[in-house]
Amino acid sequence: MISNIINLKYKRRMLAFFFCVVGFNSLFSQKLDSASFDLQLSIIDSMDLHGDNGYVDYIDSIDSLYLLSPYQQAHLKIIKGEYYSNKSNYDKAIPLFTQASKILKENFGENHPQHISSINKLALNYYYIGEFEESLSVFTDIKNILKVKFGDEHPEYTSCLNNVASLYIKIADYNKAEPLLIEALNTRKKTLGEYNTFYLTSLSNLASLYHSMGQYEKAKPLLINAKYISHQVRGENHPDHAGTLNNLAIIHESLSEYNKAEPLLLRARNIQKDVNGVMHPEYATCLKNLADLYMKMDQYDKAEDLFIESKKIRKEVLGVRHPGYAAILNSLAKLYKAKGEYAKAEPLYI
Repeated sequence: MISNIINLKYKRRMLAFFFCVVGFNSLFSQKLDSASFDLQLSIIDSMDLHGDNGYVDYIDSIDSLYLLSPYQQAHLKIIKGEYYSNKSNYDKAIPLFTQASKILKENFGENHPQHISSINKLALNYYYIGEFEESLSVFTDIKNILKVKFGDEHPEYTSCLNNVASLYIKIADYNKAEPLLIEALNTRKKTLGEYNTFYLTSLSNLASLYHSMGQYEKAKPLLINAKYISHQVRGENHPDHAGTLNNLAIIHESLSEYNKAEPLLLRARNIQKDVNGVMHPEYATCLKNLADLYMKMDQYDKAEDLFIESKKIRKEVLGVRHPGYAAILNSLAKLYKAKGEYAKAEPLYI
């Protein structure tokens, strides 16, 4: 395999030799057939992504030395865009995905799989930099393309509904998110049935929206259903089942149904302890959630022990500069303030 025998230094020497041997006139008139282009892609795949200059220079050399087909041009731009995106250099990635999508749309139509893939990458990169309106616009285009191409019961279209809805939630346009999540839920129920993780995700997504809207009574039956399905599909000891229990507990807590929330949080804590052990961030979060509940129940002594244990774990696992550690310090400070122990509270506030 090429990836096993060509290292970065060798590839750079090979490229320099290639420049010397082949005349520029012939290079600029030469086209790459599919096999040769695939060979170039395999060389790119084998290269060290951390070698900034070598990786990008090699891609650029192919683009400049050959008369590439539109598909090949777009493909290289996508590869280069992925490289920059993986390094969180989104400002360089976005123009490349934009250029690639334009080439693919003009030459192959908007329904071409590579065009859809390229604009999906573009939408994600807008999301990564917090340009939610731009991301929403592109994901909406993808949704419309997928509906025409596959129909409104295809799983890719349903997943895109969730993507668009999540962006409406990001910009707090909840009324536009709701019908999309309901459509996704109903479609998955119709096409897949209820006992699968996809339908379970749709239940949780819609419930999360209603929680954000303060419509706890609408969220409650969805999460009760999710709890039952999660138990059947994942099993009672699965960490994701613990997450479902925690979500339902939050709704009960929001409705001041503390006695219903407590056993759910206790069970979630025990699952995380059994699966991940006590020195794990998820276990520390379960402790904090339970402590928050006891705070609302005015059971300060129980809450204090849990906050202190969670603080110890987060300090050890996450470090003192992590936002999670800062959050637990603030929670503990609020507890001491509620108990009137101001001297203990003051140094903890961030």
